[in-house]
Amino acid sequence: MKRTARSTKRPRTSLTFSISVRVVGLRMQLDPENNKELATSPERAFGEFLFCAAVLHFGVLGFIG
Repeated sequence: MKRTARSTKRPRTSLTFSISVRVVGLRMQLDPENNKELATSPERAFGEFLFCAAVLHFGVLGFIG
């Protein structure tokens, strides 16, 4: 099956958007002003970011084929 530029562009766009959302979440968790509401350590916040990024990448790669 021949791939077109349109079929490969959407997963990259959704991947970029999803990573941007995760970066915003990471910054919210690391912000000292939000530390009272979100009582997580910086190591745990970064670990969650890496785990979610890996799951997202494998999901997109599985979708692309």
